[in-house]
Amino acid sequence: ACVLNLPHRPLSSQSRARLGVEPGQTPSRVREGVAWGLVERSADGSRAIALVVQVQLIRPKETQTRRRPSKTWTMDYEAYQPDSTSRVKSGYAYRVLGHDAATYYQYAIYVAEGLAKNSYNSLRGIKDWRTDDANGEQNDLPALSKGKLKDFFYIRNLYGNIEDVFNRPVYSSPEDWIDVAIREPESDRGFFSKLVTTPLSRRCLNLGSYNYLGFGGLNTHCTPLVVKAVLENPITSGSCSAELGYSSHVKEVELVTAKFVGKESAVVVGMGFATNSTVIPALAGAGDLILSDALNHSSIVEGARLSGAKIKAFKHNCVGDVELLLQQAVAGKGARYNKILVIVEGIYSMEGELCQLKEIVAVCKLYGAYVWLDEAHSIGAVGATGRGVCEELGVDPADIDVMMGTFTKSFGAAGGYVAGDFETVARVRQYSAGCTDAVSMPPAVCTQILASLRVISGKDGTDIGKKKLESLRSNALFFREGLEALGLEVLGQHPSPVMPVML
Repeated sequence: ACVLNLPHRPLSSQSRARLGVEPGQTPSRVREGVAWGLVERSADGSRAIALVVQVQLIRPKETQTRRRPSKTWTMDYEAYQPDSTSRVKSGYAYRVLGHDAATYYQYAIYVAEGLAKNSYNSLRGIKDWRTDDANGEQNDLPALSKGKLKDFFYIRNLYGNIEDVFNRPVYSSPEDWIDVAIREPESDRGFFSKLVTTPLSRRCLNLGSYNYLGFGGLNTHCTPLVVKAVLENPITSGSCSAELGYSSHVKEVELVTAKFVGKESAVVVGMGFATNSTVIPALAGAGDLILSDALNHSSIVEGARLSGAKIKAFKHNCVGDVELLLQQAVAGKGARYNKILVIVEGIYSMEGELCQLKEIVAVCKLYGAYVWLDEAHSIGAVGATGRGVCEELGVDPADIDVMMGTFTKSFGAAGGYVAGDFETVARVRQYSAGCTDAVSMPPAVCTQILASLRVISGKDGTDIGKKKLESLRSNALFFREGLEALGLEVLGQHPSPVMPVML
């Protein structure tokens, strides 16, 4: 689009014909591929302001190019048609049969269809490109499990039939609307051909991202400050924070984070996964006991294993099992431990459940155990002011010995933090590989974190952060109730923004 100052003259008949405008009419709806023009006379009549825009109509099925569409474009819901229009494959079965019966019914339909298509391929001598590559070397795939017939059956007859649902490449940033790549079969010979991406994309509503508050994409709150930080600072320090990489940006992030979560001190690590996997070994070791929830994240599992401490898993979110294991460790027969560390998540990322934090804290106090709280999915997402499950469930942060979280979800950045008392944080700085061996957090990432924290906490002088938190909460409830109304089995509990659906 361009704005031009021109001598005023009326639109010619040829121009009106090209624009599709009748004499005396203002162009409002035009054909695809034509220019749209609006001419406005200035106050003294000597000039005109002309706005010219090239028009493309929006198709509900796909967007024409990789170019990122305008933010004002939205999906045409009325024109949208699901890929499966027949009732045999639609969600109608869930409303009629109920979730369990409909799930087995859908599996049977797709497996039967897969068997028929694979039988046709076999008759035509067409090999399945996934299962024919047992080691995964030809097509860059994971190696298949040897001797497991069910792997072959699932991949060939079920996954292959619905593969286009999974692993969809995205051409845009992870905002509320994303450009999802259109994929086509590499060959039209037979069924289940390898899918390849095309330059085309489809504009879709993003319901599968951890970008809870929208800071992860381009936005007016953080992006300009991040761009400025990139231009004015080095991309990386080239050193760990224990040596030459401890910049003023990193220090400010640590101070602001500690204040935000309500702890004395905090230390940041450049990678979210490494925050658990490198810090847990710094606080626990041989002679210690780690009680870990059975469904804790793999980063916690990795950190616990690397620590060298004795590990016992307790039943998921079960306070009674935590107390039983603590009783055995403290009063039972066997070796005595130097310290006991109980590790839980605020919101479990695969289950969408909130931790029974208040009850677990009470039990740990009774037996003298320390509490490690992973708030990767709860900090900046739940609580009246976004301060996580402690605020949401009414638990005093002082009762949590180690508060861990990541900046990769609600803050739209990278890395993570560990907050606690001065002595705990000082030990982490000295012994954690995330501080002594890994490169420190880049200035641009620090700027993104600080900018988003300012908005969330209201330090920017607006109520944008408050409105974002309220919207996330209401949208989560709306979406959960809508899924349940469709007959789907939704796990977790409100106000968790993570909503697993059992298929």
